[in-house]
Amino acid sequence: MTAPGQTVAVSAFIDPMIADLGMSRSAVSAAYLAGTLVGALALPTIGRIIDRHGVRRCMVAIGAVFGSVLVALSLASGIVGLTAGFVGIRLAGQGALGLAATTVTAHWFYRRRGAAMAVVSASGAAGISLAPIALERLIAQSDWRIGWLVAGLVVWAVVVPIAVFGIRDRPADIGQHVDGDPGGADSAGPAVELSLDPPTRLPLNVG
Repeated sequence: MTAPGQTVAVSAFIDPMIADLGMSRSAVSAAYLAGTLVGALALPTIGRIIDRHGVRRCMVAIGAVFGSVLVALSLASGIVGLTAGFVGIRLAGQGALGLAATTVTAHWFYRRRGAAMAVVSASGAAGISLAPIALERLIAQSDWRIGWLVAGLVVWAVVVPIAVFGIRDRPADIGQHVDGDPGGADSAGPAVELSLDPPTRLPLNVG
């Protein structure tokens, strides 16, 4: 679902938008560059928000915002609206949604984290690589505005329900364990901190 914010999918819209809006390719490229840079600079803040409020809540908000920006892009008529749209899809789609997916995976796996991340990366890459094919056909049969509109509706229909009904921040939220192992990395309670580094125990004060 990050695909509409990825370069490979956005490329399907570039020529139709240039032809319809009468913009130069360099102007559209500059707008996309601005969107990418602003989106990247905002990611550390998004990461802190996810840490504070949890993946589930944040993914609902990210899905709602991402879908809204895609729908709004279907109404773009000038360089300002196009730039704002690119900022939104690069921040919410390519950045925040992907960050949320990897973060929740890291919360649920420790010993099997590498394999889990590999599945996330492989499935994500497969979906992103197929997106331009679907988008190009949709644009050819309608126009680029319909393409953005449909992409936004699909993000709303898929991301928000998955976040609400299919995501839990940590295994403990539903009585499960990291890696599905009761004796695994989360069995020692608060003395163990789950992160991308090996778990560490707090020292005991025996004095």
